[in-house]
Amino acid sequence: MQQGRTPTALILGEDTRSFLSVIRSLGKAGYDVHVVCYDRTSPALASRYIKIAKYYNYQAYSQAQWLVAVQQLIARYRYDVIIPCDERAIYPLWSVKDTLPANTQLAIANDRALDVLFDKWKTKQLALSCDVPVAKGKLVQLSDTHYDALAKEFGERFVIKPLQSFDENGLNKRQNVSIVHQASDFNQIPAGAEPVMVEAFFSGYGEGVSVFSVDGEIHMAFSHRREAEPKHGGGSSYRQSVAHDPAQLDAVMAMCKATHFTGVAMFEFRRDPQTQVWILVEVNARFWGSLPLACYCGVDFPAAYAHFLLTGERPVTPVLTYPVNRYARALTADFYQLRRDGIRDGLHRLIQYGRIGLGKERIDSFIWADPLPFIQEVGGILSQITQGICRRFPFLLKYRSVRTQQRLKALFQENPHRRIVFICYGNIMRSPFAEHVCKSLFQGALPEGCIESFGFHMPENRQSPDEAQTAALLFKHNLAQHRSKCLRQSDLLDDDIVFYFDERNGSTISASYDIANAFCLADLIPLSAKMQHEVADPYGHGLDGVKTCYTQIEQAIIYLLRCYQRDVYGR
Repeated sequence: MQQGRTPTALILGEDTRSFLSVIRSLGKAGYDVHVVCYDRTSPALASRYIKIAKYYNYQAYSQAQWLVAVQQLIARYRYDVIIPCDERAIYPLWSVKDTLPANTQLAIANDRALDVLFDKWKTKQLALSCDVPVAKGKLVQLSDTHYDALAKEFGERFVIKPLQSFDENGLNKRQNVSIVHQASDFNQIPAGAEPVMVEAFFSGYGEGVSVFSVDGEIHMAFSHRREAEPKHGGGSSYRQSVAHDPAQLDAVMAMCKATHFTGVAMFEFRRDPQTQVWILVEVNARFWGSLPLACYCGVDFPAAYAHFLLTGERPVTPVLTYPVNRYARALTADFYQLRRDGIRDGLHRLIQYGRIGLGKERIDSFIWADPLPFIQEVGGILSQITQGICRRFPFLLKYRSVRTQQRLKALFQENPHRRIVFICYGNIMRSPFAEHVCKSLFQGALPEGCIESFGFHMPENRQSPDEAQTAALLFKHNLAQHRSKCLRQSDLLDDDIVFYFDERNGSTISASYDIANAFCLADLIPLSAKMQHEVADPYGHGLDGVKTCYTQIEQAIIYLLRCYQRDVYGR
């Protein structure tokens, strides 16, 4: 890095926890911050510290397309430091690290640590070699075992863990940990080709020790406790800073030393509140979800790590102390947790918000110097509430329908030969039927190739189910030759009119694609018919369910043709 030049950083992620915390930390430290965000609707994108934002993800882009786009970005700006906030960026960037510009520093752990700490079974073996307590566990092939055998060995309740959170060849989908309570839970877990780890269930609450280490020597450490946890696993929405447990810190030091760990990591533990016995659960050798709490307490891991990468300088003295009994809350996750909790638990959680007024708590997305991400996050929650209200009141749906028709009128009058594209989840039931109906009704009105359909589901070339083909024939359309296609950004044109079918489709479009003109097809079901907020997916609802769905689609497209003829030809 040239003396006197503003350092540049590329940060890859999407959330208001680790991603936003790194953005703010480096922005306040004087870096020009560029980001690659997976989610176009992320509140983090409103941060004033972001200079340039790009929106590459594994829905609108294939993994190969994603990596090429990021490499081109790196080649253009030649960043001083690149910080990937999760495995979706870590794995591909590590695979091409030797092609990066000579002066670009990649914030990824050293080879030894990366190999061990990103594999849950290898992490367990490392912990055992360092005398760190872990749950009883073993590797199994799910296709070769049964619930009864595992329940006999591990108890009626046990945990099944994929060895990695993301498959390197399928970075579009997180591989989740499953807590098995009964045989039906076990039977719902797909038996993949790769082995998984089975562990005995350990009751208690979660704790974490976060560190910044160089060559196995810890220079910063921070401990927290989970104050709220989802019943079925996953990240915590509410955390508290606590003093270090000396035994846990010793365990972390031993594992860092054994791997010559250089980087940042959060070591996750679980403690039994009755016996105070604890075990190591896993290690996240990257920035972690509770990072906002550490930054709130003055332990600025991102700035320290980036400074080390650029200068080789480590903190003069280890940072091991910080304020305890401080709290941080992930607002959106907490909102959904409040909805799931009962009234009593919900009231208790609402009372906890009083700590904000006492200066002992902060919401992850909020700091006074950068308030817009918080405002955007609150707006997203209000939007969810508004959608729920809209479903219950038909007059609101009618207003939405009128607005959609007004927008379509302007688009058709501006360019009557726009492509019409239908998108559903799998492109095997709703969207291909809509494509066939539209082609039949619009025959001669639009040029060849102006009506298409796609899906969001990655495996392509799938046939429509038997019930979809049978139902389509009743409407005089043949889906036998249809094969599914996954929508990529490169499949779209700027002036396309895109129709989706349900709120889930709409959310995926907003988050992952650059589409200017997207509408819910349900808005075109005639006002004389019963208003629907969406055209629900009929998959799994039998022939009658598909027929009902196809009736709604046909009604909507007949009405679309009438609108087109009126708006374009005045008839």
